[in-house]
Amino acid sequence: MTDYKKQLGNIGFSYDNLTATGYNKINGICFVVRINPTTKDYTVSAACKPQDESAVEMINTELRNFMSERAKILKNAVFDGKQIIICYQLGMTANITQGVSDAVNTIIYYINQYGCVPCCSLCGNVGYSDIYSTGNTISAMCPDCFYTFQKKAAENMQQDDQIITNYPMGFIGAMLGGLAGGVLWIIFSLMGRVSFIAGFEAGLGGVYGFKWLGKKMSNAGIAIGIIVSFIFLLAGMYLAVGIDFYNALHDWGYYDISFKEALEILPDFVKADADTRNALIFDNLRGIIPFACTAFLSVWQVKKDGQLKNRAIKLM
Repeated sequence: MTDYKKQLGNIGFSYDNLTATGYNKINGICFVVRINPTTKDYTVSAACKPQDESAVEMINTELRNFMSERAKILKNAVFDGKQIIICYQLGMTANITQGVSDAVNTIIYYINQYGCVPCCSLCGNVGYSDIYSTGNTISAMCPDCFYTFQKKAAENMQQDDQIITNYPMGFIGAMLGGLAGGVLWIIFSLMGRVSFIAGFEAGLGGVYGFKWLGKKMSNAGIAIGIIVSFIFLLAGMYLAVGIDFYNALHDWGYYDISFKEALEILPDFVKADADTRNALIFDNLRGIIPFACTAFLSVWQVKKDGQLKNRAIKLM
């Protein structure tokens, strides 16, 4: 995993792991670096405003020229009157330090050239601004805008405190999520394929199924979601093997054996046949490993969402 914290730290930026965002204050101007691995880009922005409004178009002209010179590594460069924003493609430079330094130096040049002053990136008011974290966003804003967010966050926290986790409904949600994974495993098995998707779905479905119907997540809810969905995934695997074994028995001429009886015989058959046992372990691991990875990521995401949901703090 790329160590963006270290890379940005080398050029004086602080880094917030929860939002994958770097930030710094240079000559009173707030700079923010947002990294988005999903869209494979990172954005450098500076909250500032020219004292002469006519300079906005002149800065945009300069940015268009800047972008044409770096067409291979840039996605966008624009000034909206409150923020100069330069977006780079990830992976086009040795590391993001090079792109961020390039953007910062260019923005500082425009700020000095056109007499830009600090401003709020939200309301655009000129004057003192700081870097704040509000929810899952880090941005430069004035104290008034931050107070509005802080007040709303406090109200949301009070409302959240009044919500009680509905464990029976959460359990049903976890069952539905796990059931979907188990059914997918059986369907793909009947098609003669091993389904990574079933493992992924069960890992996601159990945790988010509990959250969806349980209304509020808790540590106990996370445990219920993972355990219940895993049981359903294992049940799907067992039934899928049972169906194959039942069909094989019929192919071998044992027409009088029912599906229930085939399931009862199956454990003894697997114990007695090492090749079958090893093949089943290998196939099932291809569902269990994705399940474990996705369950871990689901828990991490749920915890992260909980930390960010009502966060309203000053960072710099």
